[in-house]
Amino acid sequence: MELYMKYLLIALLLVVTNFSIAGDITEADVRDVMSKMGRAVKLKDVDTLSKYYSDSVVINLRVFNGSSYQEMSFDKPKYFQYLKGSWNFIKNYSFRIESEKFDFETDRAILTYEITESMAMGNQYFKVKSRGTTVFKKENNQLLVVKVDARTI
Repeated sequence: MELYMKYLLIALLLVVTNFSIAGDITEADVRDVMSKMGRAVKLKDVDTLSKYYSDSVVINLRVFNGSSYQEMSFDKPKYFQYLKGSWNFIKNYSFRIESEKFDFETDRAILTYEITESMAMGNQYFKVKSRGTTVFKKENNQLLVVKVDARTI
């Protein structure tokens, strides 16, 4: 009976330890990564920004192009190629994240938000508001973006 109790205790400790390791993402962790990502965006530094995205990230965007909505889906290489090309034409880019809501699951953090982006392209000024969800997950002990869903509103 004593040996059985030892094995039960060891099994219980393993379960508790694995749960705390998987669920150790905090709001402060997410905000830290978001801050680093924000600095990279302000510098238009695609290489640094891409380090905060999983190699298997899925990015889904629904963008209003003036007359209709366009659905776009990207993997990591395509998204950062698209972003780099877009940033060549954009001047005076700024953004503000609002209405943040954090949810935490066993192995991930889910951030829902609204973002207002302002920019100049050529002689035109644009201000765009979007609603999005970004999922963060730890991979190799680094908190990374694993999924983004966003749409203009």
